[in-house]
Amino acid sequence: MHATSRRIKTQPGRAADVGRLIETEYLPKITGVDGFLSYTLIDMGDDEISSLGVFTSEESAQQANAIAHA
Repeated sequence: MHATSRRIKTQPGRAADVGRLIETEYLPKITGVDGFLSYTLIDMGDDEISSLGVFTSEESAQQANAIAHA
């Protein structure tokens, strides 16, 4: 298994908005990646979000990373 981890600092008061955007725009794209297992989004407080994506292979994790940077 392979994982992707991200830490996102948002504008003050915007963490929930960014989280919703990730759930509606990014998450549907990576769930279609062959090898996708799970995705967890965590509100860390202080306008910061953390995420963890789990995949069956390095290739599928890299594909999710490419989607995130597109």
